[in-house]
Amino acid sequence: MDIEQLLRRIMQGNGDREWTEGDGDNEPGWGNPRRDIKIPRVPKIAVALGFLFLLLLLGFSGIVEFYTDLLWFGSLGYDATLWRRVLPQFMLFGIVALLAFAAYALNWRIAVKIGTEEFRASTGDDKAVLVKPLHVTIAAAVFAVMAGIGAHESWPQVLQFLHRVPFGDVDPVFGRDIGFYLFSLPFFRVLQRFLLNLVLLSLTGSAVVGELSNDGFALMDGSAIAGIAYVIETYGIIYNKALLERAGYTQADITNFASLKAVAEDITARSDELGFSAFASAGMEASSDWRFKTHLANMPIYYEYLADGIGTTTAIKGTYLDNYKQIWDLYINNSTTSPNLLSTKTGEDAVAEMLTEQAVFYQNGTWAYGDLADLGDDNLGMLPIYINVEGEESQGLCTGTENYWCVNKNAAPEDIQATLDFMYWCVTSPEGTKALCEDMGFVIPFKKNLPAANPLVNIANQNVADGFVPVSWNFPTMPSEEWKNALGSALTAYAAGTGDWDGVVSAFVDGWAAEYALIG
Repeated sequence: MDIEQLLRRIMQGNGDREWTEGDGDNEPGWGNPRRDIKIPRVPKIAVALGFLFLLLLLGFSGIVEFYTDLLWFGSLGYDATLWRRVLPQFMLFGIVALLAFAAYALNWRIAVKIGTEEFRASTGDDKAVLVKPLHVTIAAAVFAVMAGIGAHESWPQVLQFLHRVPFGDVDPVFGRDIGFYLFSLPFFRVLQRFLLNLVLLSLTGSAVVGELSNDGFALMDGSAIAGIAYVIETYGIIYNKALLERAGYTQADITNFASLKAVAEDITARSDELGFSAFASAGMEASSDWRFKTHLANMPIYYEYLADGIGTTTAIKGTYLDNYKQIWDLYINNSTTSPNLLSTKTGEDAVAEMLTEQAVFYQNGTWAYGDLADLGDDNLGMLPIYINVEGEESQGLCTGTENYWCVNKNAAPEDIQATLDFMYWCVTSPEGTKALCEDMGFVIPFKKNLPAANPLVNIANQNVADGFVPVSWNFPTMPSEEWKNALGSALTAYAAGTGDWDGVVSAFVDGWAAEYALIG
């Protein structure tokens, strides 16, 4: 569908009427039909010439440099020396660019074909065109040229590999000739980088990526996609709808930390009258402390990574630890249990408090449904964990995974494509989605995820569908189990009054750096 067709379709949604600003007695609104709008088309030759000009512009400095060298070497009578260096570079550029173009064009054309068929089937428009083949070809050519340029700069490693010679000396550890490390290993690294980029860009344009329900479920390596999640889980603040309503509130009243705090403190103030508390006990016994030293601790890490544009670090700054303190204070000061008794409280205690309707809120995940099913499916809800960060009204639940589909970069191109096709079939076909969702019991992060028997799972899926931004799971980047345990101890001491928040900050920040230093 070109721009003109798209604009006409938008206009037809309003009866081909034109918006007018109004004048005098007339109000602004959709006016009389106007059919003389013409969207000028850009001639294909102009597009081609523009693309050619862009390539020339990008390569201008290289052309100038080559011409200068040609004049210089020619004046000295060393033309052959120049061409001996330049020809391998050109050949390397051409070979790599052709291979990359074939891989990109083939994969992206298949992806566009599948996507177009799906779009036509869903809209009934048999003539719809999502992306023109010419545009796919141009995109593949651009990225292929970039791959060729990158390879062109690696010509010394290629020539060293092609003309490698043994040194005659063997290294004592691996038993390889020293020449391997000087001539072969650098080439293999160049080859690995090329194949990795080839697979990542192919996956980036693949159809299965387009089926993700949210871009956050793609595992990124820079700007390229290295893998995609195929099963996810979610956690947040589970709540008892009936108790919340008895306190005079609904989920609509809680949209950020300020409103959550106001509701929780109001329930605490009226707990004797209402007969229940705001939060179930934040138990710090081993069966329960992971909810706070790992899952709750994910929140300040998530926001720091988001603010700094990173995915991991060996030196956490603790930018959002004051926010971590605010939510922890809310948990421990508005619960069924005195803060100084939390060290003995277990996960079973918190579940029992929910089942006996002693508490409204309980931090846990979709996996806790089996423990809470007796409350009734219609009586269970789940809120995001708000920690008083600006813009958190658009924040979703904590949804993530540690399980990803990746494609072997060393496989043959036809095997890579077959793998991508199979992955696409798994997440789009009735047979594939049934196998994943029903037979295996997975919650899959794709558009055709099937409804689950677990109401908490369906709440989590709807949260994503409604456009809320999932909080990613960053706790796999926590340095060690020792770090978590030290943080848990500091949280427990703070709650009991035997420690202060500075101890928590030290365990979080200093402990993080110390543990990563041990890792090396």
